[in-house]
Amino acid sequence: MIVLRQRRRSARTTVVGRLKAEAYVRCARLGVVFTTALLACGGLLSATAHPAIAGSSPALIAFDDDATGLYEVQPGTKPSPGHLVAKAGVFPEFSPNGVQLAYLVAHSTVSVITSNSIVIADRTGGAPKVILSGSDKWDGAADAINYPLAWSPDGKELAYGCGGEQNVGAGGQWAAMCVIDVDTGAHRMITHASDEHPLSESGPAERMNWTPDGKDIIADVLDPAPCPSFYAAGDRCGLDQVGRIDVSSGAVTLLTHTYQSFAPALSVAGTHILFSEVSPNTAPGAPYGLQIMDADGSHQRQLIDGKTTPVESGAIFSPNGADILYTAYSTADEYHQQAFEIPVSGVGKPVMLTDGNVNVYDAVWTPLLTTCTVPNLRHKTLAQAKALLRKAACTLGKVKGPASHRSKRHIVSQSLKPGRNAVAGSKVNVRIA
Repeated sequence: MIVLRQRRRSARTTVVGRLKAEAYVRCARLGVVFTTALLACGGLLSATAHPAIAGSSPALIAFDDDATGLYEVQPGTKPSPGHLVAKAGVFPEFSPNGVQLAYLVAHSTVSVITSNSIVIADRTGGAPKVILSGSDKWDGAADAINYPLAWSPDGKELAYGCGGEQNVGAGGQWAAMCVIDVDTGAHRMITHASDEHPLSESGPAERMNWTPDGKDIIADVLDPAPCPSFYAAGDRCGLDQVGRIDVSSGAVTLLTHTYQSFAPALSVAGTHILFSEVSPNTAPGAPYGLQIMDADGSHQRQLIDGKTTPVESGAIFSPNGADILYTAYSTADEYHQQAFEIPVSGVGKPVMLTDGNVNVYDAVWTPLLTTCTVPNLRHKTLAQAKALLRKAACTLGKVKGPASHRSKRHIVSQSLKPGRNAVAGSKVNVRIA
């Protein structure tokens, strides 16, 4: 299990590893296996030109697998090549209205899209838009992208990790917080890697969320501590904590003061935060537990004990707040992580939502579209029109025109103008010729 974690993180950002000193020792022991896995993954990764973001059901799950990219699947199904929506895509994040999907391109072996670029795809179809062509360097620049994404509540901006610094002696890597305008591409740096509480590279999972009021971002930050004497001067050897970052000032407020807390996920209403935990007595390679707390850091309590319900990756709330989605290894397959669902109370038997020969990382619920942005159906066949309408959360209405050879005919007009925003499920009448 440790090997898979280390392969995943290094294939993405070439990050050394966890901040805990004992984790670095484990990495060294796994060096040969890790290197072989990384080389095997590198030959498989590329970037797609036209991801086809599927469906409008909130039951769909979007996730990434490093060896291929982003998938969308219905619960209970086995991911297949037909479910792949973006090769080499990682860290999927849907916009507040559910229409757009932002993600990072992890590698670019055969694509014109630069590695570690931020891409936005529209669920109504069309080519993805690269809003920031970045890199995975740790050089302090705002286009050095090395952290997951978070949409602003109004859907106009994306927060992302940027810049960064490395401490070779301590093995730590930390990033700054940046924000980019999705329309103009203008981006700015909110915090710096040299700050007291920089973004922390936590290894097994990363999450961050913008608060509903748009004032703060909840993220994984470093709580520095003095390094042992044999480390170089200036090294930082602290542990991960959950922090609240003020978007205007960059000020960071720690919400946890535990042994180690990371991968925070905010509830839809912004009232509670889930986060993964590591306790001082957690054995190396052991599954993590889940904690929940109020948004201000109060009332922290254990939700899931990692000893009874293994958790391998950061968890998130379901859209209605009643359930939790997390990833773990199934009892039938100890080599591939799958998505599981459990009531927010933490009580009850987990339900496995995926089952396949891929690793489920950074899973998110595909949100229910409340509006339909009408696609352009002209010159499309009826089959093509149905697919476009389904992606846009619209439906095909009346079809006028010749009845013979109907499936081969093309649409010449439609009742709703392309680009119009209508209620989800709206019918679009067409004429074929």
